[in-house]
This record gives sequence, C-alpha cells and structure tokens, in this order.
Amino acid sequence: MKIARAELTRVRLHLRTPLATARGLTDSREGVLLALTSESALVGHGETLPLAGFSEESPERAFETLSGLARVLIGREIEELEALLDMVETLAPEAPTTRAAVDVALFDLAARAQGIGVAEWLARPERPRVQVDVNALVYAEQPETAAREASAAVAAGYRTVKLKVGALALDLDEARVAAVRDAVGGETAIRLDANGGWKEREAEQAIARFAPYRIEFIEQPVDARNLGGLARLSAGSPIPIAADEALAGGYAFDEIFSREAASVLILKPAVLGGLRASQRVAARARRAGWGVVVTSSLDSAVGLAAALQLAAALPGPHFAAGLATGALLEHDLAPAPLAEGGTLSLPDGPGIGVAPLPDCLARCALGTTEEITA
Repeated sequence: MKIARAELTRVRLHLRTPLATARGLTDSREGVLLALTSESALVGHGETLPLAGFSEESPERAFETLSGLARVLIGREIEELEALLDMVETLAPEAPTTRAAVDVALFDLAARAQGIGVAEWLARPERPRVQVDVNALVYAEQPETAAREASAAVAAGYRTVKLKVGALALDLDEARVAAVRDAVGGETAIRLDANGGWKEREAEQAIARFAPYRIEFIEQPVDARNLGGLARLSAGSPIPIAADEALAGGYAFDEIFSREAASVLILKPAVLGGLRASQRVAARARRAGWGVVVTSSLDSAVGLAAALQLAAALPGPHFAAGLATGALLEHDLAPAPLAEGGTLSLPDGPGIGVAPLPDCLARCALGTTEEITA
C-alpha cells in the first residue's frame, strides 16, 4: 500500500497556564502537524513541536525538513516501514524532533493498515499493557499549596507525584518537598526535576538536603552538556539520578552509558527521533539494568497518544510515566488521553488511537495546509 499524499500544517498550541521550570516559562507550543495518506485513504499523523532546551530545531526549519522528507515518502510502500525509517534517519540526521513526526506518522499509518494499535506493533511478540500508571505534576511554589495539590492527587488515585525544583531558592524547594512528603505519607513516590538548573556544587547540596525525604529519583540536576558532572553526581548520590535533557537528540547516548552518568533515562519520543529510536534506547537501558520513564514534552494529543503507545509496549519493571499532561493545553488538536485513578488507558482504536479533529485543527492552525502529492 503506497503513501499517496502528505499534508503539513503549522500549528500553535497555548498552555492554560505558563509552566515554570529552571529554564524559564513555557506558555505555548509551536510546530508542524504531519498527515500521511495512503492510496486506500488511511491517514497517519505525527507532529514536531521543537522545545527549547531539548531541540535546536525551529518550527520554520522543521517545516522545510518535513516538506523535503514528505516528497521522498510519496509513492513508497508503507509495508517497507523499517526501510523508510532508516531512510529518514539518513536524510535528516541532525533533526530528531522533526524525524519524530515522520516516525509516528509512519507507525500510525502502518498499524492502521493492519487494524492494530501501535503498542501491539511495538510490543510484538508480547502483549502491551492496557493501562499505564502516570505521575501527577505539582506546580505550586508555596509549600502549603504544594501539599494540598499533592494530597488531591493521591486522593484521585496517583501513586507518584513530581515537583519541579531548581527555579526557586533551595530553602523554599526543600520546604515544598518536605510539605509534600508529609502530606502524601510514605507510600507515595516523589520524584524531582531540576531541568539542569544547578551548578554541580549546588546540585550536591540540593541532593543532600532532599535525601531524607525518600526521593524516587531526580532528573537532570546539572546542565545537559555537563556529562562529567552528571556522572560524578550519579556515582555519589544517595538519590538515583535521571538523564533527561542530556538525551536530547540521541547524540550523547554512548557517553552517558560509558560514564554511567545516570541510572534512569527519561524517554521523550518527540525529541529522541520517535518511537523506534526510543524503543532502542529503552532496550539498551534495560540491558544495563537502568530504569526508563516515558514522558511527554508538552505534546499535543497526537504526540501524547504516541508516547502512551510506547509506554504501554515497553517491558517492565515500570516507573510511572510522565504522560498526565493532556489537560495542560488550552486548545488541542483532539481530545487528549486523560488520567483516571492515576492511570491512562490505551485507546481501543488502531494506530495511535487519536486523530486531529477538523474544528480543533482549524483553531490551532497558522495559515493554510501544504499538500504534497506525486
């Protein structure tokens, strides 16, 4: 079955409330939605929404790259999925965020052609999970408010909560962590994310302060480029260290593994080059005895659904995934998967289980759609 048409639409998605991290505020996501249509009128979707700190790509450059890749894909057989993914990697080696759009669209289309979900495709010969545990995000800067947010999450069924740290004074961050631990008790996991906000010495001090609160792991305590510092922290830290921004693009994988710079990897398919690349990293981490956590990168419903398919397909042991972000966008391309009881359920439909709705896409679109045919 041949790919007959590609459509590229520039989109901008606004967050309901700006998200504060050690890197600053994020108030919107901008990029390109890709639709690949087969000669039998099946459609696969993917997206690229370059995120500062995780990608050096831009929406403009992503559009140009996608346009070129789409022209090469037209007329190719979707059954040649692995060869198509190899070709995309060869043609756009420096554009993992853009490659992710093609990767997801191809998987979506190929799985729809077989009438199965992408998770079933990825998990073969095993069966994917039908439900994925997810963590709750606690945003509040004041300890009392953070404690209330965490308590509400636990009451709603979440067994893991995550706090952003590194953007505030260490004393305040510690007070927030202490208040949350007191509020949720000892059975709930607490994980922290510094987004590379500390210098190495600051990270050492912070880790020592946080250790008594039984932290599951702490993500990216130092800058992504400081792999030596990350490795030193990982070697001596009483809290497991997770690599996040350091994985962006996949360029530092070998060094992260050789230095043993982490014991947990945060997998964002949208910035790693897509589902196949993320699955390969997960397999390598498992062989090394490391944990992996699939998370979104503030994706739309399309990207979030794709990441959920990956999380459901990966073998255990399982950390709670960072995919409870579907309610963060003011307007989305489609109804996003939403957590119930601290879990996300795999959609019943084929492919990624989500497709943009015309009215939603019109609300988020920037300009007209470019159509590419043979």
